[in-house]
Amino acid sequence: MAARPHPADRPIPRLPADDAGGASTDRRTGREEPPPIEEEDLNRPIMRGEYGLEDYLVLVVFWLLAGVVFLQFFTRYVLNDSIGWTEEIARFLLITVGFVGSIIAVRKQSHIRVEFFFRYISPAMRRRLLLAIDVVQLAFFGWGTWLAWQVFNLTKRQNMVSLDISKGWIYGTVVAAFAVMAVRSAVLIVRHVQGREEPGGPGDLPGGSPGDAASRDRQSLPMAD
Repeated sequence: MAARPHPADRPIPRLPADDAGGASTDRRTGREEPPPIEEEDLNRPIMRGEYGLEDYLVLVVFWLLAGVVFLQFFTRYVLNDSIGWTEEIARFLLITVGFVGSIIAVRKQSHIRVEFFFRYISPAMRRRLLLAIDVVQLAFFGWGTWLAWQVFNLTKRQNMVSLDISKGWIYGTVVAAFAVMAVRSAVLIVRHVQGREEPGGPGDLPGGSPGDAASRDRQSLPMAD
C-alpha cells in the first residue's frame, strides 16, 4: 500500500500569473509573490531619460556624507582625536540629501499617501480626487518655498558653529528644493489634465491594479485543501 504524501510535501497551488505584472498568488496565504526577474531585465541598459539632475546631485551629496561620517568615525575611534566640524557638516549634508531626495519622490509620485478610500469610490471620482491632491501638493510646496525663504533671510548672515561658512548655503538649498518640487508638481498637474500621464503614478489603484486583480481572483476561486 502506497504511503500518502505528507501535506507539507504537496505542491502549493498558485493562481496564474497576472498579465499586467506577472506576479503569482499563493492560494493558501493569499500573498502575492513578485514576478521572476528576466535575464533581459538584468541586462537592460540604463536609460538617461529615467533620471533627472536631482538624481545625480543626491548621489554626489550622499557619497560626500558617507565620506564625512567615515572621517568622523576614523578620527574619533581610531586616532582618538575627532575633527570638530565633521558632525555639523554631516548633519547639514543629511538635510540636503533629504530635501533633494524629496524632489525625486515628487517626480516619481512616490511620496507616501493613504489609499484606503480609493478602493471604495468610482474611477472618475478617484481621478478627480487625485487631481485635487495634486493642487494641494502644489500649494504646500509653494508655501514651503516662501517659509524657507523667510528662514534663509534670517540666517544668511549667521555662520556655522565649527566653520566660518554662512548658514545661508544650507537654507538656500532648502529654498531651492521646495521651489523645484513646486515646479515638478506643476508639470505633473499639466500632464494629468492633458491626459498624458495618469495621476497617482504607476501601480496606482485607478482602473484596477495587479494587486486588485489578484484580490478579486482570490475571492472567486476556492481555497485548496
